[in-house]
Amino acid sequence: MEAIENIKDVFSIFHDGGIEGWEGDDKLLTLTIGCTYLAERINPQFNVFYVELTGVEKLELHPWTLPVIDNTPALTRPEDIFKGDIEITSCEVVNEVSCYIFISARR
Repeated sequence: MEAIENIKDVFSIFHDGGIEGWEGDDKLLTLTIGCTYLAERINPQFNVFYVELTGVEKLELHPWTLPVIDNTPALTRPEDIFKGDIEITSCEVVNEVSCYIFISARR
């Protein structure tokens, strides 16, 4: 449970940031998180963070569609999930096993 709480805490810190890029696979997935104001607090020359996730067991994006369409398939390939311009809004632990990261499309 401690590891999943740590993941939640890390992504919660980036609640005003967005996923600007990615590389890798389920063995090692590296996300580029843009959160300029927070990065600049660490060093004025910084503007992004890199988050490395190892041993990813499940990676899915469940899109909300307008109008709402039932049975919209979840996206499971990183190249599909991260091709949009997405912003991290919050993160929570569900069932002590999964970490749900809530995102929204940037306008």
